[in-house]
Amino acid sequence: MFNLLIVDDERHLVDSMADTIEWQKFGIEQVFKAYSAAEALETINMNPVNIVVTDIRMPGMDGIELIGRLSAQWAHIQIIILSGHADFQYAQTAVKHNVVEYLLKPVNDADITEAVAKVSVKLSVQRDSYLSEQKQQQLLNQNLPLMSSNLLYDLLNGKRVHTSLLDDLKGTYGIPFGKGDEVSMLLIRKEGKFVQFDYNDQLLMDFSVLNMLQELFSDCFYVWHSREVHDYLAVIIKPKANPSDYSIVKEEEVCIQASRKAEQLQRAVQFYLQGSISIMISQLFAFPAGLQEEYRRCVSRFRNHIGEDEGILISWAESGSETKEIRSLQRLYEPLTIAQLMDLGKWQEANEKLEAIVQELQTKWSDSHEHLLEVFHLLTHSFLQFLHSNGLHWSQLNQESSEPIDAAAPIRSARQLQQWAEHILERLERLTEAYSQDGRSQLVKQVNQYIETHLSNDVSLQIIADHVRFNPAYLSKIYKQETGEGISEFTHRLRMDKALHLLKQPLFKIYEITELLGYQNPQYFSKLFKREYGCTPQEFRDKHYSREVH
Repeated sequence: MFNLLIVDDERHLVDSMADTIEWQKFGIEQVFKAYSAAEALETINMNPVNIVVTDIRMPGMDGIELIGRLSAQWAHIQIIILSGHADFQYAQTAVKHNVVEYLLKPVNDADITEAVAKVSVKLSVQRDSYLSEQKQQQLLNQNLPLMSSNLLYDLLNGKRVHTSLLDDLKGTYGIPFGKGDEVSMLLIRKEGKFVQFDYNDQLLMDFSVLNMLQELFSDCFYVWHSREVHDYLAVIIKPKANPSDYSIVKEEEVCIQASRKAEQLQRAVQFYLQGSISIMISQLFAFPAGLQEEYRRCVSRFRNHIGEDEGILISWAESGSETKEIRSLQRLYEPLTIAQLMDLGKWQEANEKLEAIVQELQTKWSDSHEHLLEVFHLLTHSFLQFLHSNGLHWSQLNQESSEPIDAAAPIRSARQLQQWAEHILERLERLTEAYSQDGRSQLVKQVNQYIETHLSNDVSLQIIADHVRFNPAYLSKIYKQETGEGISEFTHRLRMDKALHLLKQPLFKIYEITELLGYQNPQYFSKLFKREYGCTPQEFRDKHYSREVH
């Protein structure tokens, strides 16, 4: 469904067409009315319009000037001309500005609805074709764009990247950004019906919005984008200026230029995707040093300045003067977090991370009890999450003590907090090591039981690993660490011990013992047995029975 604007200085004609025709039948959702060209431009500035039906002869700004303005600023709008003057000059102007229909007055409802229906079908085909192209383009661009997007995501969230990679972003990823470049950030929030889409449709919408942005901004800016943790689209842009001229590029000029492009993006999203987006544009900052801090500022301003309103565009210049901001601790949230390090079993690194958090707390927020509480509560949450995900309780940290979970509530200093957290980390490490030891013991027991009950079958490392659901190499390593011998050595020893027992039983022939022990043929079994005991199976049996006779 599309939106229609009817423009004519004859009010009765506009009202009649707008109010008496059932426009929904012809693909029109909403009809706007304007009684002059100036009013038409004002309406288009405030509302998404897809089709304009306009008269040629109007007082003030005429229809020819109007369609020229529309062609220059809103190229996607389809124009239908109504005129009582079959003048060749008007026809030429109409062709020049891509007017799709030219109707001579007087027109009846059938004429106008037929023209609008044709345009509506054309727009539907255009929109479907556009979305189809977006799907195809999405399939063609899944490797390098995904890698560059992931890299920006990591940088936004504080992940440390090797300096050699940042030194050669263009060579490695084709990204024309370098250290010290003055860049700006756009944070884009999808709204309205977009938030109701399923995962696949969300990805398609993200791709479409970013592709539109690339097309609109690429003449003035280099663009790098990613989808971030709050489900915003994060974009950094760099003005396309020669190095010798870059010093004269003013922040205000960049802001104005970016704002104009962002407005065009909002209109394109309304037209092609029938949805709305809000956009926050940051000040210029140095890449990559200021990236994470500016990203957090933008997220904060999005929440504080825009809230839940939709279709909003706000630039740094419009967001008001800035006072000193209260921000979260950077080291507390940047990867790898303490929770992630605990999950990986990297206890030394977790303690080093704690030291870095406390250092930042003492350096930047030494007088902020709120920041102390922020660290305390996040650490408590991380400890509890780790315990519960491993099937443990807080009380199991120290069975000799009944220290409650909120025992650290009276903490008053960063150093006291560090001592408390180090104590918890130490106990968690010991506890998980004990449980890990029990788990490895159980694993060895499970392996031995399987070998003992399947000795006559294939008990290769791969078969055993499949049974206990472990990687073969890892299983072999753990088994040897726990027992001091390899799985194959245990299997061989078990077979030889059982061979001695069976050879003492006269009911079993040697070839039957060979099969019971899982060997392929008696000759191979005899060779192994002799290497182990210095005699063949038959010689061992003969010696055994001769001793019994004597």
